[in-house]
Amino acid sequence: MQKKEIKTILPEFRENIFIDQKEYSKSLWKFFASGNFSIKKEVFMDFMFDEDFLMWGAEDIELGYRISKKYSVFLSKKCLAYNSSDKKMIDRNKFSSLIKSLIQLYDKYETEELKYYCFERFDNVPLSIRKNSELIEIKSKNEQKLVFNEGIFRSFFRIDDVYSKCDELVDIMDLLLSKKIPVNLQVVPNRIDKETVFYLKELKKKFPRLISFNMHGYSHMNHSGEKSSYKKYEFGTKRTYQEQNNDILDGLDIMRNLFGKEFNYVFTPPYHGYNDDTIKILEGKGFKMVSLFEGHNIKNERLHIFNMNLDIVKNYDTNEYFTIEEMNNLLEDTYNNKQYMGVLLHPNFFSKQGKKLLEKIIEFILSKKMRLSLIEYEIIDTCN
Repeated sequence: MQKKEIKTILPEFRENIFIDQKEYSKSLWKFFASGNFSIKKEVFMDFMFDEDFLMWGAEDIELGYRISKKYSVFLSKKCLAYNSSDKKMIDRNKFSSLIKSLIQLYDKYETEELKYYCFERFDNVPLSIRKNSELIEIKSKNEQKLVFNEGIFRSFFRIDDVYSKCDELVDIMDLLLSKKIPVNLQVVPNRIDKETVFYLKELKKKFPRLISFNMHGYSHMNHSGEKSSYKKYEFGTKRTYQEQNNDILDGLDIMRNLFGKEFNYVFTPPYHGYNDDTIKILEGKGFKMVSLFEGHNIKNERLHIFNMNLDIVKNYDTNEYFTIEEMNNLLEDTYNNKQYMGVLLHPNFFSKQGKKLLEKIIEFILSKKMRLSLIEYEIIDTCN
């Protein structure tokens, strides 16, 4: 019998539980996949599967959830299951079935932990599978329910070069948060001052679901020797592996100390410059995602990439902005021809024209009723 190639285990939402069971000791029912659990016959006969679950995706989790309320559930890292099928682990049809089945699971118990689990599963399905879909919570005086909508376009906002509470940063944040638009903040760890940290953390308290703290290099220095913004880099060929490693490690320590658990492991290299060493170091330090701009491509099974695709600046070397007419065309083109809209902003490049352009972008996004999200919830499809 010919041996099949064993492929790298794909990272997914339960990986953190696998790494640190103690922190998730009350959530081990999430591992109750029918392809790999062992249970005493008499216990199983007492509980059985709920045959009202007719669609794929949640009948085993529902069983594990019920059992966990009466018995202890244990996870053994030694009992691994391998899927040898060449078929995709999940496709569009399975995804649709999964979310509908999860909503049925939530409707049965209506607990906060199951509501969170539904969003957790949704947010960790690859973007190419769940594109233009949304899972939302609707609350009324008498009830709250989860609703699954397919065919929803997404939008994202990322602010780079965050290290000073300048007027431009405050203006951008005011514009976005006043419309309840989520934003990823790419913080330069070795340059951010105490006043800015305090300002951002206060905003996070006020808008906990709208702000994400990410890492933007270390000190945003140009080590390339080039003058053009499109050739500069902090991480690249003229820097040794050890130099890059030291900067990333020092920056990571600063981000952890400043923001604690609020820090998300998303990395944006300054000027979008990097090389193979950069990617290897980021993977080794536990980063889950790199966010760049359209045109970049990183092939790495464990480090995902999410590229922004819309900028208000036409040319950073000449400080030239798009016109309103040009932006209107860009917005229509992005909406009609791409899977999502990822808006890139810089406080250092936010003139009066930049503000007008941002207002135009926000107006367009809201008029199309796009789903507003943080970029860490979006990953490229690494499923085979």
